[in-house]
Amino acid sequence: MRISEIFYSIQGEGIYQGLPMVFLRTQGCNLAEEHGGCRWCDTGYAQTTALGEEWSIEAIISQLAQYPNKRVCITGGEPLYQLEIGELIYPLKTEGYWLEVETNGSIPIGEYLECVDSWVVDVKCPSSGMESYNRFENLQILRECDQVKFVLADRADVEYAELILRSHPTRAHLLFSPAYGDMGWLQEVAEYVKGIPQVRLSVQIHKFVWGEDRREGSDFVVRRSGLGHCSSSR
Repeated sequence: MRISEIFYSIQGEGIYQGLPMVFLRTQGCNLAEEHGGCRWCDTGYAQTTALGEEWSIEAIISQLAQYPNKRVCITGGEPLYQLEIGELIYPLKTEGYWLEVETNGSIPIGEYLECVDSWVVDVKCPSSGMESYNRFENLQILRECDQVKFVLADRADVEYAELILRSHPTRAHLLFSPAYGDMGWLQEVAEYVKGIPQVRLSVQIHKFVWGEDRREGSDFVVRRSGLGHCSSSR
């Protein structure tokens, strides 16, 4: 499996915000490699499969076992862009891990729905440039333990999000996340949320705590260290 990094930090956003988690970031994103990429992506280093390293499933599981809890967030890149994702999810569940998977919303999740404890599914809004690739069938099957995230940059994005919520109802938690750190826009999104009671404001608290540097507040000892490097994905 192509891996960008494995590190231990806190979950900075969503309904599990503030909880310590191990983050497994896969390398490569279909939206970036096939469609030019999302304007709001903040992990550009993880978007191309030309970077990162090959890890065996066994090496990944062995590394995860070194951390002090069994909460794992699989993120990217795009985790579902990895052909071996099922080969990782199934044994992790057998080992008793609690799994959150963050996905860009452009790939169906149904095959793995029940194997993940909480999905975080993006709905790409117009400012992202990727709204044509949303797979709205994902919203219909999400459960009450799952999450749907809208990254919002302007009023047009808010109106688009409201339209999607009316036309594609879902049981999942609904997150409105401001696209940038301007306090005026943050306050404006908070006002929108006050008018839509089923939605919650979601900000990236790790950036407030440690700033933009992804290394801050995290254990990056194994990041691109070569540990677990292998010539194949199995």
